Amino acid sequence: MNNSSDNEKDMNLLNETLEQRVAERTTQLQDKSDRLRIMANKLSHAEQKERKRLAGMLHDHIQPLIVGARMQLWEIQRQTDIHEIKKTADKIESILDQALADLRSLSSDLSPSMLLTSGLKGGLKWLISYMEKNFQFKVSLFIDNDLEPVRDETRFLLFECVKELLLNIVKHAGTTQADISAVRMADNIISLVISDQGNGFDLDQFRQLQNASTSFGLFSIQERLMAISGQMLAESSPGMGTKVTLTAPAGEPVRKIKDRRHALEKNNPPNPDRVRFKNDMISILIVDDHKILREGLKGLLQLEPDFHISGEAENGEKAIELVDQLLPDVIIMDINLGKTHGVTVTRQILSKHPQIKIIGLSMHNDESVIEAMYVAGAVAYLTKSARSEEIIAAVRNSIS
Repeated sequence: MNNSSDNEKDMNLLNETLEQRVAERTTQLQDKSDRLRIMANKLSHAEQKERKRLAGMLHDHIQPLIVGARMQLWEIQRQTDIHEIKKTADKIESILDQALADLRSLSSDLSPSMLLTSGLKGGLKWLISYMEKNFQFKVSLFIDNDLEPVRDETRFLLFECVKELLLNIVKHAGTTQADISAVRMADNIISLVISDQGNGFDLDQFRQLQNASTSFGLFSIQERLMAISGQMLAESSPGMGTKVTLTAPAGEPVRKIKDRRHALEKNNPPNPDRVRFKNDMISILIVDDHKILREGLKGLLQLEPDFHISGEAENGEKAIELVDQLLPDVIIMDINLGKTHGVTVTRQILSKHPQIKIIGLSMHNDESVIEAMYVAGAVAYLTKSARSEEIIAAVRNSIS
């Protein structure tokens, strides 16, 4: 009887323990579900806010400039004096320069080109300048030399998380500086540590309050990192500052990429240099993903008596294909080419055809983008706001 009674007590205790665990787990899942719902709602509000900001930028700054340029064109249509036409054309060019500058600024805020051309390292360096320029907030940055490569998905997410954390420090920490350490660990994991010596906070209280906050909060960062098998660890206490560690899988090790590139170069030796004669026309391949820009460049360049437009390509794959067929003297290369990148295409073309001269031509004026093109082998770099005579001179100078 005693054994039966003891067994019954053990079973009841086990059932109570299991029920308690199920209840705790259910509560945790419900809490997480509630926080996910709140986060989704905040994301929706943030998207609407960003849409309004972009609409305001376009309505208040870009559209008036375009309308102004259009009105100046109407004036040209009514003028007959060549000097007055030139003066009005100069006004139009000035207006379009301002529109391009505003659009570049907007584009950089949405997705800095350094993140595309120079990886996570370049994106973090841009972020330091952004924080100092806009908030007078100084960031000390340590970056591991072997940080790259980082997968695109990981790179963009980590960048957004770091930016969000720095903005939170600006708003709440009561300090004007922070530290970032970015390293690639032995197990092929990217580790980012963001720390400050500001106000700090009680983590338990923060978890209760952040659901009512207007910011996404640490929970949002944690959930987004978990989606790519990453993690977040937050350490803080009142008056002792805050330290947040973000980790995520990086990408293919650098050594493997170098081995693959070496094999590619070995299997595709450079072609012999093409022999040019003094009176030869300069053959030009235009690479740009916008048809209207290709047509504009073609119309400009083909007016030169010694220029010949041998072909056009709307993407990197087509460019590489045409280069093998046409062997142009000069390539005018855009940076953004859809799936591929102008820096990558430049590097691939010159690894096989080192005699070809490539000129970068892009909306981007970031130093990192310019440097990346030169490192890839470009002989010149111009922005699309450059004057026509600058583009023509760059083509001629490239083969002189």
